[in-house]
Amino acid sequence: METTRIKVLEYRPDGRRGRSLRRILKWLGWGVAALATLVSILVAATIFLTPTGWTPDIPFDHNAATGIASQIAGGALQPDADGIVKLPPGTKALSRYDEVYVTRDSSGVIWVLFRTSQGHGIDLRGYLYRSTPTAGPTPATLRVLGPTIGKPPTEKIDYFVDHQVDANWYQVYMNLN
Repeated sequence: METTRIKVLEYRPDGRRGRSLRRILKWLGWGVAALATLVSILVAATIFLTPTGWTPDIPFDHNAATGIASQIAGGALQPDADGIVKLPPGTKALSRYDEVYVTRDSSGVIWVLFRTSQGHGIDLRGYLYRSTPTAGPTPATLRVLGPTIGKPPTEKIDYFVDHQVDANWYQVYMNLN
């Protein structure tokens, strides 16, 4: 029996397809299986992140964030009416959504909240800068401006202190879930 080879498929004179079609279907099957595996992994990751609602933490550059906080304390960067400072180009990776939240308390201390991870609603993790070094024990909570849902976009929220990084920095979080 004579066969004629056209591209990848083998055709026989009687019109039946030969082994090459089976080989193509086998490779297509592997491709579909690989694609299905990838989709399953993505769906599982989405299902895992959705109930917790947390975005992955962004790396925190302590030195660069100190520079931004110093610019805010010195007046070079000004917060808007809601206490939000949009970060300048080149420093946007310091805080999730490219913004920080600034509070000036009654004693004149300036607090700057850098959000590194966002959860559902007002849940977040981040770093909080204090313009004057602190002395004494680490507080359990600190009340500063942070993001809210709806209007106004910020309000004072009690954030839990995970630990004090140094005299000016705290790692903080809010988790209502």
